[in-house]
Amino acid sequence: MVVSKGTAATAGSTTAVSRTMQSEVRFTPIFGGFNKAIFSDTGLNLGNQLTVHGYQGNDGDVYTNGNFSLNNNTQISGSAYSQGFADIAQGVIKANVWANNYVHLSNGLQAFGNATSSTSYISLSSNSTVFGNAKAGTTISGGTIQGTSTANSPSGPPPQVPLPHLTYNQCAWTCAPPTGAGYTEVDYSSCAAAQAFITNGAVGDYVVKVSPTCALSWGNNSTVTLKGNVAIITDGSFTTVNQTNWNNVGGPWTLYVIRPWQAGLNCATGNYNINVSNNTNFNNNMKLFVYKSVQRRLRQQQRRGGQRTDHRRYGDHHEPDDHELCPRPGPGVQPHGLQRAALVPPRDRERLGTATS
Repeated sequence: MVVSKGTAATAGSTTAVSRTMQSEVRFTPIFGGFNKAIFSDTGLNLGNQLTVHGYQGNDGDVYTNGNFSLNNNTQISGSAYSQGFADIAQGVIKANVWANNYVHLSNGLQAFGNATSSTSYISLSSNSTVFGNAKAGTTISGGTIQGTSTANSPSGPPPQVPLPHLTYNQCAWTCAPPTGAGYTEVDYSSCAAAQAFITNGAVGDYVVKVSPTCALSWGNNSTVTLKGNVAIITDGSFTTVNQTNWNNVGGPWTLYVIRPWQAGLNCATGNYNINVSNNTNFNNNMKLFVYKSVQRRLRQQQRRGGQRTDHRRYGDHHEPDDHELCPRPGPGVQPHGLQRAALVPPRDRERLGTATS
């Protein structure tokens, strides 16, 4: 609330007159790339039954600054945005599809909202349907458009979102609230020691800091039990292989897997990748936040809630994905640090009956 009081005296009078005005200011966080269910900076290539559930309605948006390819029984409770092309087959997009380049919807794909190609064509095949409007820079062909169809009408690209640069801020995690999240930091130079600590499941909220570069890996039939929120901040890679279960006790809790942003990383080495494969499960409503500025690959069946942000993402096989906005480093401390202010029209406190002095 903002309160302003002014006092003035009439010429020739010893009596001062005061007037007090008040107004409310509402702040809304500006999340940047962190409000997407899935964010990829260079390309998004997903396959074999991706399911993204929204957090509040159809807000489970998927975004890439590159091309978007997705096949085989897709369901996204949100919109799909691509700065390149969008090629989506078989399933449902519950909101909009918007690509700067062409849009190709096939195998009976249903888009409940609008379809937009800013500079190129829209092609619908194999009984695909857009229930809203279609607008293309060039041609529109095939399928069914339930709303209006506007061809040869170039437009601007989807609002572009840069890859958020998420670095490690120790105080944001470990300082006492409200400055930070109040986590306890434990530091390891050995991935084996860090893995043992995580697997054993200490009670409380922990930041597990792993440096220098090494490979964290959980093998077949591994079980990890969280007894508090855990943030894995690693200079190296994170891998699960085959049947791996991550469980909550006393939660639900949030698992953060973060390879902090760093300029000049050599993605080709594989030393910084996050690979989750072959029936890895994040159970009991566990929230998962994944960030990396190189490649992340999710394969086979996983169940999880939360958000994923990375430079390049590949996915194969069944992926049920419950989008929920996770508190980010540390919880309650937004990495962007920006707020949008909306000012409510001021009110006269005297007329509202509020006493002033």
